[in-house]
Amino acid sequence: MDKTISPGDATCELLPSIRCVAPGALWGAAMARLKRNGTPLVTAGRICEMGRCKFEGMVVSSEFARDNAEFIKKFTSIIDQANRDYKNNPAGWAVDSANIKFISDLFGAEASTVIDDLSQYKYPSLNEQASCTWLGCGPEGARPKR
Repeated sequence: MDKTISPGDATCELLPSIRCVAPGALWGAAMARLKRNGTPLVTAGRICEMGRCKFEGMVVSSEFARDNAEFIKKFTSIIDQANRDYKNNPAGWAVDSANIKFISDLFGAEASTVIDDLSQYKYPSLNEQASCTWLGCGPEGARPKR
């Protein structure tokens, strides 16, 4: 049997005769579709409450970082600006806002789904991300080096 399950669909086509458990991390739109006929075992917000917050990391090779330092600074700045705006300007991220509409349209999700999903993330500042608190310090830590 050669079936492919698209991460965007997250359907249970391989074993249609049993109730399917779809493990993995699903972003809002896919999760909302799964919730129509199923129940999440745990959410990102609950996992974070247990001390294991999920996050999205951007990783580049040393060579890319060296050759594209200005781009990386600008890219990081844009993400930081969006994070700060989300934290400090709730009206700009309300259900009828341009930000939520853009994300909803981009991912084919309902605005309420986008708002719920975004609320489960934490948005640490650049200083917090570079601190020992975020990823640890010492030989075993993954703290970003400035």
